[in-house]
Amino acid sequence: MEAEDRERNSISLIVKSPNQALDQHRLDQVNLNWTVRDLKIRLSRDFPTKPVFKRN
Repeated sequence: MEAEDRERNSISLIVKSPNQALDQHRLDQVNLNWTVRDLKIRLSRDFPTKPVFKRN
C-alpha cells in the first residue's frame, strides 16, 4: 500500500542541460510536495556534475 501511495504522490522529472553539454537526466520518484530546496538537494546527489547546494 505504501508503494502505491508513493507512486501516486510522485512524478518523474527530466533535467536538461542548458547548453546541451550533458545528456538529459531523469529523476524518478520526485514527491509532489517537495520544495525547490528538496529538489536542489536531490540534484546535488544524483545529477552527473554534482552541483553544490547552497543554503541561503
